[in-house]
Amino acid sequence: MMWIQLANPYLSGTIPSELWLMTSLKFIYLGYGYEMHEQVSLLTGQFPTELGLFTDLTGLYMGNTLMTGSLPSEIALATSMDRFYLNNVGLTGSLPSELGTLSVLRDVVIRNNPLSGPFPKELQELTGLTRIDLEYNDFSGRLPTSFQSSSILIILQLGGNRFSGHIPSEYGAMQAFKILNLTNLPLLTGTVPPELSSLSELAHLDLSGSDGLSGTLAEDFCYMQNSSCVRWFRSCILNFECTDQLCGCDCPCSNRTNLTD
Repeated sequence: MMWIQLANPYLSGTIPSELWLMTSLKFIYLGYGYEMHEQVSLLTGQFPTELGLFTDLTGLYMGNTLMTGSLPSEIALATSMDRFYLNNVGLTGSLPSELGTLSVLRDVVIRNNPLSGPFPKELQELTGLTRIDLEYNDFSGRLPTSFQSSSILIILQLGGNRFSGHIPSEYGAMQAFKILNLTNLPLLTGTVPPELSSLSELAHLDLSGSDGLSGTLAEDFCYMQNSSCVRWFRSCILNFECTDQLCGCDCPCSNRTNLTD
């Protein structure tokens, strides 16, 4: 058997111990979906240390459960893991430092959990990451300024945490960025770095709800190669004069008197 899927809202109880005998599995799906749902499965218990037994496991998908506890350090033994999605599954504490040993890891999506602490430096050190999504946890401290995977990192979503300080100007050098989501980070301060306007691949930039930002949006944003980026720019706290290219954006708090036809 290559994969097992137990994605059902009517599941209850703890994960059967027999599952951990199937160590040749490549994909495990547990819980109920991978996005946030009002309905959750009734799976309970601690996160299993047996995950380390699955040396061939490449994908772990868990969503919307009533499980508790921290992500076990034994996950580092699952050396083939290239993606995991842990959304609204009750994770607490911080991510284990051993996460940095998963050298083939590509996608990390851990949303809607009360995880805390600074941004995990282990994720900054991985060289193959193309997606980091840690939205709606309780991470704090400064936003990360550098990534070993900076040349290939496509998606960075960190909204809904307690990060503070400035948006790093270093993000302007991450030319693979397609999605940068820093929404609902009210402790961010300063201006939007003009360096972000050089991100030619950027298709989604969302700073809405990050109401500590201030200043004027650099004019270079009006001339970005990917105009969809401008349409997605939704921060209402920034002051700027709309140009032809900015007319279609969803900025209800911007100065509408400056719109042109």
